[in-house]
Amino acid sequence: MFTVSSNSRIVRRVFSASAWAMLAWVVVGMISTVPDVDKKLTAIDANPAVHMSVIAFLIIVLLTALSLWASAIWYTALVTRGNRNETTRRLILALLILGNWVAAFFYYFAYVHWRSLPSTVAAK
Repeated sequence: MFTVSSNSRIVRRVFSASAWAMLAWVVVGMISTVPDVDKKLTAIDANPAVHMSVIAFLIIVLLTALSLWASAIWYTALVTRGNRNETTRRLILALLILGNWVAAFFYYFAYVHWRSLPSTVAAK
């Protein structure tokens, strides 16, 4: 039986939280492009506090993207070790490293989210 360490549970939780947070930021970005919302945002753009909040928001999004990217690489390096063809594992790692957070985002929602956890992890 394949057992998963506590590090594997941690990395999956971090990967999951980062992916869902990035999805939320993508939705917020799409909402801000709606013409009515864009006009209202442009109207309050002259306020310096708004500029600082936008910078803070962008820093949070950047940190989320870095967390998503790092956790995807960590997940692939740690969890998939031993239960997958080594060539496939290395190819996925290379794609994640070169593909930055976008590849990690699609990797989570296309594969990791749908992958069932072993019973030893799900029970804890």
